[in-house]
Amino acid sequence: LETDNYPQAISDLKSCLSIQEKHLAPDDRILAHTYYQLGLAYMLQKMYDGAIENFVKTKKLFELRKENLKNTPVSETVGGFEAAERQKELEEIDGIITDIKEKIEDTEELVRNAKNELQEAIIKKEQEAEIEFGKPTNPTVSSSKPVSNITHLLKRKKPDEDGNDSESKRVKTSPSVPNGESTVAK
Repeated sequence: LETDNYPQAISDLKSCLSIQEKHLAPDDRILAHTYYQLGLAYMLQKMYDGAIENFVKTKKLFELRKENLKNTPVSETVGGFEAAERQKELEEIDGIITDIKEKIEDTEELVRNAKNELQEAIIKKEQEAEIEFGKPTNPTVSSSKPVSNITHLLKRKKPDEDGNDSESKRVKTSPSVPNGESTVAK
């Protein structure tokens, strides 16, 4: 994650997770931390579904840890030290669960924003395409406009003063002469 190589981080964290699941207790906080890191990697890669899935797993793991701590009997050792540690961890887990719920909500908000941005981009592209291809954006306005005649803007050929055709003024050549030279005919 630190080098911004998120696909590699996701792959590494998944490998780490498979090893941890074999060797750690199902409610181990290390396992929860790995799920959380995997969720962050997915989120930074903009793969929000994977991020939400891993954040939910993190939350469930902490909830399992909390239940196991509550249900395990406490042995009174050295002045209630273990009971105080357990209470401290339970309070800490409550705070972590709250933070993870907020992270899930934030990620879901990112999903909604990404969908909205995508819809806006699609609408913008459609409007640009309509303009580019000459398709009217408001067909009622363009179809009600009257057609105007522009023939008065065309330049016309000026007639000759003699009234003769303009071809008569061109120089004509005779097709062949006995010595192979051309002559000019008028």
